[in-house]
Amino acid sequence: MYARKPVRRGKVAAFVCLAAALFAFFCSPKAVFAGGRRTADGGQLKIASAQNGHGDFRRAGRDAAGLDLCRKKDGILHFVQNDKDYSITVAHQSRQWRWTERDFAFENAGIFAARDAGRRGLTYAEKRDNIRRARAAGFNAEQTAQYVFPALDAKLDVLGRAVDIPPTDAKLFFYPFNNAQCTTHNAQLKVNSKFVIEREKEGYRIDRKRFYADLLRAFLKSPAPSVGLKFEPVPAPVSAKALREFACFKSAFVTSFSGSGAERRENIRRSAASFNGRRLEPGEEFSFNKSTGPRTEERGYQEAKIILNGRFEKGSGGGVCQTSTTLYNAALLAGMQIVEAHRHSLPVSYVAPSFDAAVSGGAMDLRFANPGPGPVFIRSDFLEDTLRVELYGVKNPYRIERRSEKLQELTDYEDEFLVDTEGKYRDVAPYRGERVRVTYPKAGLVSKGYLRYYAGRKLVREVCVRNDRYAPQNGLTVEGTLERPAPPPEPAPPALLLPEIRKYDIMNPWGAYSLYSALSNSR
Repeated sequence: MYARKPVRRGKVAAFVCLAAALFAFFCSPKAVFAGGRRTADGGQLKIASAQNGHGDFRRAGRDAAGLDLCRKKDGILHFVQNDKDYSITVAHQSRQWRWTERDFAFENAGIFAARDAGRRGLTYAEKRDNIRRARAAGFNAEQTAQYVFPALDAKLDVLGRAVDIPPTDAKLFFYPFNNAQCTTHNAQLKVNSKFVIEREKEGYRIDRKRFYADLLRAFLKSPAPSVGLKFEPVPAPVSAKALREFACFKSAFVTSFSGSGAERRENIRRSAASFNGRRLEPGEEFSFNKSTGPRTEERGYQEAKIILNGRFEKGSGGGVCQTSTTLYNAALLAGMQIVEAHRHSLPVSYVAPSFDAAVSGGAMDLRFANPGPGPVFIRSDFLEDTLRVELYGVKNPYRIERRSEKLQELTDYEDEFLVDTEGKYRDVAPYRGERVRVTYPKAGLVSKGYLRYYAGRKLVREVCVRNDRYAPQNGLTVEGTLERPAPPPEPAPPALLLPEIRKYDIMNPWGAYSLYSALSNSR
């Protein structure tokens, strides 16, 4: 009998605690902004965050409209089902969008909806009163509109995707091939003979601050207001003025191939055309081997002299090293970041020591990166006897010059003799017993390459960029292996053919004259 009393008391205590917890949870304000505006009665008016994420005006357990936070369930259902109390029409040109309270539906159910309804108001009059109280409390149009009409920003996001006009960036066009393309381009701004710019276009987006103010002003006058959309300009991120800075001349370098044959000239022309008009974005890396691709006969490259194992021999793509060297020097003078560059094993004649750039199919490549804030444009110009490479972009802060220094001459070369069993030099020395000098001995050298930076005429600094050793070139004499063919027999002299002469013609003076004429004509 007495054992049941403690259990009964425990149940009562648990019920009381649960009821108190529920009342505290559903009826207590949750302020997110500690600062607010004091009202006349000394209460603290704050913005709080309800369960659905919308702002809330509360004072001492009641909302700004003076409504009880724990509104009854039947009032909730009447409010949800009745969407004709007020409506908002948004107009733009010939298009219209109509919003009712159903568009701002509850995100939660049950008692959470009751609490949200308490702060939002159930009728047009209540919402109108909420607007007036919030504005009188010092809140701006945006805060007030977001409080009275939850999810209004989401609605404007949907409208923005339908009516906003995004801006169009200015565009820079590079024409390295000829000036005719540049002059015929339908652009609004011509920078120089190589560049044209299409100007940017402003965009437009909904002016939300004006929309909030217009909506509140119209809603206070009518339960079915119509609000027109107004727009604010949106500037383009990239302007024509900014793009002009990327069309400045940075550097140029020229090499000559006047003594080259037709095959080598074709290889230089083809490899230079592979990167003509190339654009490098900031941080982008350029690879010469990737630009040209495999330099094979199937791709149009021909056999010409290359340096192989310390000798000048014929190979596919001979001459492309002069193209890579010309591009390398232009990149140095433009301030590019050199990632990979290789020297030749022998000195070359078309550039100073320590400023050459040898390339091969896989072992050696020329690579450099664009370290600048804007794009860099590459132009190659193949002339009759010269190759010119130019770089454009942001103007260089310094004028850059090269300096090559020869430190030591290497004379430990030899004069070699070769019997051409493989037929490499058959076009020069094809026959046995015939010796032909192919190359003369040439001294090697040790050298350094420097870059000098000038501000006007003043030398700011000098930087050593290369330290190279070029091997001496041995002389080479070649003898062929073919037997010299026997000379063809000399042809016999033609027989002298005389006309038929009769005896009486000799005795006749006129016959003797006829014989003399016949002999003269036979010669």
